[in-house]
Amino acid sequence: MMKKILNFCLAIAAFVATSGRSLAAEDLLSPLAITPDYNTLTASLMNRIPYFLGGFAFIAILYSGAIYVLALGDTNKMEMAKKNITWVIIGILAAASVFAVIEIIIKITNPIAPIP
Repeated sequence: MMKKILNFCLAIAAFVATSGRSLAAEDLLSPLAITPDYNTLTASLMNRIPYFLGGFAFIAILYSGAIYVLALGDTNKMEMAKKNITWVIIGILAAASVFAVIEIIIKITNPIAPIP
């Protein structure tokens, strides 16, 4: 049963991750193309990391919610699910604050260039 729930959560996460943004031909990097400079590579990675973190957090919350619902009154499992959800929310807040600090540092150190 848990395997079916996990597969369902993965399918939903994959749908959510792909439905928010379309994949255009210019987004794909050709292996024969010249390697982009450090700033372009860093900006590209920084723009993609929140999608992965958001998808992981979504799956973790769905999984913890399924554990909570399927606990059927078992207080140990219910407490474990509550703790998991709490730590996922703390992780989301920590990741968001890290990205905010990075954006602030980029704006302070390079105020003329627009952030991609």
